[in-house]
Amino acid sequence: MKRTLLAVTTIVVLGVLLSGCGGITPTAPPTAAIAVIDAVDADTSESIQVEASAVCGGVRGTIPVADSVVLRDVPFGTGTPPTQPLTVTAPGYVTFADVIQISLTMVTFSTATMTKADPATTGTVRGKVVNKSGEPIVSALVKFIQPGTSDTSEVRGYTDQDGVYVIGGIPIGVNTVSAEAEGFVTATKQATVVQDSGGTNPDVDLSLISGDTKLDVTGTVTDAFNQTPLAGATVAFGDVATVLTNASGDFTINNVPVGAHTVTVTLTGYDDLEQVVDVLPGMGRVRLAMTTTAPQPPGGPYNLAGQVTLNGRPDNSGVVVAAVATASAHELGRITTPATGEYTMFLPPGEYRLTATYAEVSVRRTVIVPGGGRVLTGINFVLTAPATVSSSARLHPKRRLR
Repeated sequence: MKRTLLAVTTIVVLGVLLSGCGGITPTAPPTAAIAVIDAVDADTSESIQVEASAVCGGVRGTIPVADSVVLRDVPFGTGTPPTQPLTVTAPGYVTFADVIQISLTMVTFSTATMTKADPATTGTVRGKVVNKSGEPIVSALVKFIQPGTSDTSEVRGYTDQDGVYVIGGIPIGVNTVSAEAEGFVTATKQATVVQDSGGTNPDVDLSLISGDTKLDVTGTVTDAFNQTPLAGATVAFGDVATVLTNASGDFTINNVPVGAHTVTVTLTGYDDLEQVVDVLPGMGRVRLAMTTTAPQPPGGPYNLAGQVTLNGRPDNSGVVVAAVATASAHELGRITTPATGEYTMFLPPGEYRLTATYAEVSVRRTVIVPGGGRVLTGINFVLTAPATVSSSARLHPKRRLR
């Protein structure tokens, strides 16, 4: 009953405010909206019994226990119909985030349906989103998601007029944090979230660069097999520019807008290469590796082969060769050499860090495995065995993949 009377009183008061003094309709249209926000428990459909924080269109206010909050001067927005993001955060609940429609002529009412969160397995993180000049970005979308999980498991919220966000109900452990806003390039970072029960998380701040920013991009085109530079290759950097590599295989493209670009490289005698390159401040040289054209894919159940020579031992057995994809840091291949020292692997096309290990001795090299059924051969290693090697060390060589 108390909640009903409060809601009716709020409607009457806001109605008077919107209609003008004495109930006379004002001649000038309103320049901002009024939003009334409350929060209910998803299980009981009753008001949550804790104080909550609400942010709508950057305007922040506090929702009292079993009551609503009136947010004034909420921007209308530029969409048709006008919309604004709404975020509600409360202790013991997963942060609610949605985009709501804003009324141009009446009070906007919205209810956030809150799902309970376990404080032993979830945490709360706050932070700030700013531009490169340190100015706050209003209504930036901040998302937390654990690597390897689906987008449906992400927890999100929006920043207020000071660029501040507070998001609760985030699964503990390593999360990928991203911030995005219109006119800016999305920024991401990793953060380890600790539980609310007995733990406190440090602020996670993010800085976004304007989508209008332009950078000079340099790079090199090489042969994927022997890493030699390729001169005269045509590099088309999206719609920005097309250039030829010089005698050192190098190229430079000026005034490239930040963001993702599809780069196409062509050269007679090589397969066309298409690769997506993210242009961002602080990026290094772009490395583009091409594979020679083959008349037809060769046979065989492998696409990488080599020979391991183990000096100081009667044969070449017992060397562990492991392949780790540089892009994902996942090990995708592992084999132990026989007495001949020969080894083969079948790996998806891409760049790999190969490590040959015997006891405490390791040798590494980086290779690019081509596609199209081609076989990369001659990936050889030479190791010198320690003077004394126990049988357990031979059978279980220490992994030193870094």
